[in-house]
Amino acid sequence: MKKIAVIGSTNVDLITYGNRLAKGGETLEAESFCIGNGGKGANQAVAAARLGSHVLMLSKVGDDQFGEMSLSNYQAQGVNTQFVGKVAGVSTGVAPIFVNTETSQNSILIVKGANNSLLPADIDNAQETLKTVDLIVLQLEVPLETVYHAIDFGQKHGIKVLLNPAPAVAELSLEYACKCDFFVPNETELEILTGKPVSTIAEIKQAASVLFDHGLKKSDRDYGLTRFIVDFKAM
Repeated sequence: MKKIAVIGSTNVDLITYGNRLAKGGETLEAESFCIGNGGKGANQAVAAARLGSHVLMLSKVGDDQFGEMSLSNYQAQGVNTQFVGKVAGVSTGVAPIFVNTETSQNSILIVKGANNSLLPADIDNAQETLKTVDLIVLQLEVPLETVYHAIDFGQKHGIKVLLNPAPAVAELSLEYACKCDFFVPNETELEILTGKPVSTIAEIKQAASVLFDHGLKKSDRDYGLTRFIVDFKAM
């Protein structure tokens, strides 16, 4: 069984369904509401566990009911929470989401909360366990300095690193991104990171060439090259 460490975010989604958002000063009755576990890091961890991997989660939650809910969900999904820490006086990351039932469009606010407290020192504190994993999986809902430290850690110890650059931030260092063994942006993220349009296949290839110029390597058919960008079609 492969060992995977996910270093990243834990959120709770607060989802409201209705036909429109209330205007300023207006109170409006919605259709329904639900609470769900989320966060890009949490989603990666749970997905990997369901696929049969042994998953170690490095994350931070608040000392609130959402933190307890998140820990319970990880444990129910078979994710190792040894290095999921609680931060006193800070909320667990939350994402209030409004879903328009007529258009199916989402409006989302993100409150990072305890996710901002996941620091490079937390990686150092878990280093002996991290050295035993086969893959480190990352996203961008925690501080960039933590993401960079995780990439350096993987390189230093010969551990493959996968980075999903979401949510995309223009401040992401392409030099660090291109150190990763697996880099998986979608077309929107590729456009933000490279500043190039991605409306056609030709434009996508041109944008991807910016990454290749920074050291990212394409895979060949026998996967003899370790660094590659996942192919995707223009929408």
